[in-house]
Amino acid sequence: MRVEPEQHVLAPSRTPWSHRPHLDGLRTIAVYLVVLFHADIEAASGGFVGVDLFFVLSGYLVTNVLLSDLAANGTVRLTRFYSRRARRLIPAAAVVVVATAVAALMVLPSLDRASLGGDARASSLWYANWHFLQQASDYFAVDGPESPFLHFWSLAIEEQFYLAFPLVVIAIWKAGARLGWIMAGIAVLLLGSLSLQILLAESDVNRAYLGTDTRVYQILAGSLLATVFWRWNMASAVVNRPVVRRFVRALAVVSVGAMLFVASSAFDVTVSQRGLVATVASLAIVVTLEVGGASAAVRMLSIRPIRYLGQISYGTYLWHWPILVIARGVVDMSPLAALLVSGVLGTALAALSAEIIESPIRTAGVLDSRPGRVMLGGVATAAISGLLLAPALVDWDRRPMIVSANSPVGSAESGPVPDLDWETIARTSPDVPPCDDPLGSDCTVVEGDLGTILVIGDSHARMYLPAFSNLARDRGMALAIDFAPSCPWQDGLLAGEAGDRFSPGCADRRPITYGIRIEAIDPDLIIVAGFPRTIGVGTVFTDRDALGDLDTDDLVATTTEATLRALAADDQTILVVEPVPVLQRDPLSCLSAAADQSECAFSAVPAGIEELLERELAAEFDNVETLDLDEAVCPIADACPAIIDGSVVRRDRHHLTPEFAETLTPQLAAIVAALLDD
Repeated sequence: MRVEPEQHVLAPSRTPWSHRPHLDGLRTIAVYLVVLFHADIEAASGGFVGVDLFFVLSGYLVTNVLLSDLAANGTVRLTRFYSRRARRLIPAAAVVVVATAVAALMVLPSLDRASLGGDARASSLWYANWHFLQQASDYFAVDGPESPFLHFWSLAIEEQFYLAFPLVVIAIWKAGARLGWIMAGIAVLLLGSLSLQILLAESDVNRAYLGTDTRVYQILAGSLLATVFWRWNMASAVVNRPVVRRFVRALAVVSVGAMLFVASSAFDVTVSQRGLVATVASLAIVVTLEVGGASAAVRMLSIRPIRYLGQISYGTYLWHWPILVIARGVVDMSPLAALLVSGVLGTALAALSAEIIESPIRTAGVLDSRPGRVMLGGVATAAISGLLLAPALVDWDRRPMIVSANSPVGSAESGPVPDLDWETIARTSPDVPPCDDPLGSDCTVVEGDLGTILVIGDSHARMYLPAFSNLARDRGMALAIDFAPSCPWQDGLLAGEAGDRFSPGCADRRPITYGIRIEAIDPDLIIVAGFPRTIGVGTVFTDRDALGDLDTDDLVATTTEATLRALAADDQTILVVEPVPVLQRDPLSCLSAAADQSECAFSAVPAGIEELLERELAAEFDNVETLDLDEAVCPIADACPAIIDGSVVRRDRHHLTPEFAETLTPQLAAIVAALLDD
């Protein structure tokens, strides 16, 4: 397919285009920053910006390819462009998709494989970012099963760009056939995407991070830079001025160092802000390397081993994440071990893939003359691997062939595992009303005439709803709720990760809870419950300037004490449900693959400070009491059974199932009776 411009031919680039070995070296930096991040190396907690560097490089390189085609042929050969993209990207990805499905079948329990068929389809057909966004997958989450296909989100954005961007260039070229028009069009699209990123980052971290429209600004930044190089010969201007040349070469080293700093834990900003700074740093690196001549940075990045690692970086990126997820499914690993396993094995498989799959297909001259057939073959390969083979493998109902070395601890009652729908159990949580009215008119769950119970908290408060409902009905009381995911009950405490909020509405909800709603509902009993925030899982912070700069323990302690003291001073009767233990592993996932219940008894994460603090405060006030459910959910020393008296205890590592929560009604009723009836 040939698209002819209107009587115009693009002038050759002012900076002639050819292969740049140092850009391969940049790919090396990018991919291993991501590997460090995925291995949970603390010093590289911002290593996900390696993807940002990849995006800028992709835009820069693909735009040079398109403009070179226009300049050399006066046409954009779409079929040729798409076929080359297909040869470069699809074969390796298809192999990884199928190999990952095989490995998942061998290692992962059936519950952990339940969603992988859809993940494989989305990964193969280039919409993985929207797929994972729809599933509300949190790229920065610290809990829940990880998909070995999750990393395909970034490849999906690039592939969507590759499909659409040539058509945009063609449309602009046909309209005016001027490079300036292309530059202007790219600039407009970039500003639009950047605006969306800034806007959505405030309200939805996942949407801002995974959306094509919110991330394409980084690829377009590289594209705009490419058009600038085509328009102006900046390299000549630098080379002819020794003072400027020395400055630019020094700036190249500084820019690379800045990128590494942005990827480090020392750079404490939000995910969106880190991406913006990483984009600027990436542009600075490319500019200084391209115009500075044979600088020390260029020579370093062009060293053959570094250059080679960059040339196979696509394969390394494809392989390292599924290797890590599958390996973690077999054995617990330290961050260093995770880095070695995913980095070394991922690189080795990438090198093998490049040698026997990617290079032969990419360099096969016979395929150059058949671009249409190559495109169809690429689509067919992606469809067969992602729509047929991978889903069939992960949906195969069988126990893993390789038993996890993450063995249970302590002892537990044995017994055959019941044949249950584990996927449904994992998804089931109590339904709750919205509770959006500040006065609480839409917060009632159970109607009653003999008083009111108000429950405040996050998903950990919500999981007790069956027991709370039974309690209210048995006592003839009304039950009102004030729940929000990842929204602690403490006034002024917010939960998040990497500086961004998991529950953006929480900052607005709790001032309403404690400022208006409690007074409007006028409860006879307030019950508070929540996730233990001081066990090293996730982060907490506050937007209250008065609280100052406190660490996690101090912030939780300060807000807990202030909230309970304020409620107690108002003569409210308060029950604090102490946090239940959070397990090291997911027992429900284990049950889906186990033959005996005793295989799925796991130890808990060491407890934080909340229980002791809550008990100390309760001892000061006659109207405050605490409820300790540790023995109810973990009755066996050093181990928490997965099933107790026939009830599956948890739907993940820390949330109780509604069925088991209902069994806690007697303990709850006894302590409430002591509070209200004495």
